[in-house]
Amino acid sequence: MLFLLLLIVPHKSTAALSHELSKFVNIFQIPSISPLPKNPSISEIPKVNLPPGIRRIFKRRPKLPKRHSPPPPSLSNAALYSNGAPPPPSPNSKAAPRPPPPTEIEGLKEVKQYFADFGYMNDSSNSLAHDYLDDETKLAIKTYQDFFNLNVTYELENMDNTFHQMSLPRCAVPDLNVTYELNSKTNTTVSWPQGIRWFLKDTRTKHLTYGFALENEVSSNVTKVFKDAFRHWSKALTELNLPQLNFSETDYDTSDIKIGFYNFGKLGVEEVVIGGTILGYENGSYGSPVVADILLDGTLLWVLPGSNFTWSWKYGEFDLETVAMHQIGHILGLDHSTNEESVMYPSIKKLNETKVELTDDDKESIRRVYSISSTTKPTNNNVSNNVSG
Repeated sequence: MLFLLLLIVPHKSTAALSHELSKFVNIFQIPSISPLPKNPSISEIPKVNLPPGIRRIFKRRPKLPKRHSPPPPSLSNAALYSNGAPPPPSPNSKAAPRPPPPTEIEGLKEVKQYFADFGYMNDSSNSLAHDYLDDETKLAIKTYQDFFNLNVTYELENMDNTFHQMSLPRCAVPDLNVTYELNSKTNTTVSWPQGIRWFLKDTRTKHLTYGFALENEVSSNVTKVFKDAFRHWSKALTELNLPQLNFSETDYDTSDIKIGFYNFGKLGVEEVVIGGTILGYENGSYGSPVVADILLDGTLLWVLPGSNFTWSWKYGEFDLETVAMHQIGHILGLDHSTNEESVMYPSIKKLNETKVELTDDDKESIRRVYSISSTTKPTNNNVSNNVSG
């Protein structure tokens, strides 16, 4: 199963906003939200299957490192060495001088976890346990800066642009490909490799259904947003002479794509998560998708098409169709784009940003995915983590 959208959101109470919100009929909150208990087991989550490999994405916003130079760590610190102790000198040879230990930066451990969540570091790396700026962390920083076209630097005083990018609202699907093995006995996986498709062999047309969780009591205006977003993607496939996908609404329980609004704050994530996408496959990560979930945070303020965008957006409202377009792109197998104008760009650069028209970059991405042979596996580098249960 595939995943998710991560955002920094300034929250306000509904009571404090009620007067102002009454003037904006196209801004809404979901009236009935399915609660997600804190640290839930799979069975405790209503109508949502969040596997262990996905739940780790629900993190608090990383605390940025404090900008000071602490004293260098002791050479005897076990975290600096792969075997837990300094390497012994070679016999019958003059011991070579040890290189200086990595710099310790308070709070860097939180930033490393951020990188691990989005595919820039291995989630099982020993480096995540300490605050040292080691080579693995430097590589993650460089890869992240390259992805977002930032200046490559490891000096904290010169990383303002990097920290700003990290603080932006963003999708929690990793920027680099990650695959988790959920259960080796049933051969079930969750993954983010490009090229996973809803088609088998040479099938040219497929019909998929989507449904909304009943407890959300979503209005027809909300369902229309998703209907239009699905239509945008379906139209793009047709115009590019690619296999055709048709979408129609049905009941939640029998649908291929399940859409629900949930209280992510109950997972202990506070203000960081607004939604996400989960894809489930059979027969391993190169099999055919069998179910998909789009999860959105129902406690946020969602804006419908036609809203008056002269409002200041100071309360953390987000354009629903923009988020829907992005998540459906992941359902279709698209990775994140480094093009800031793309629907599949991972970050929201400004809170009143809307992206509902596919760019040339988006169209080329969908062409690459659906033009390849159905027997060809993606060539992207994957980072694998076992979370069998």
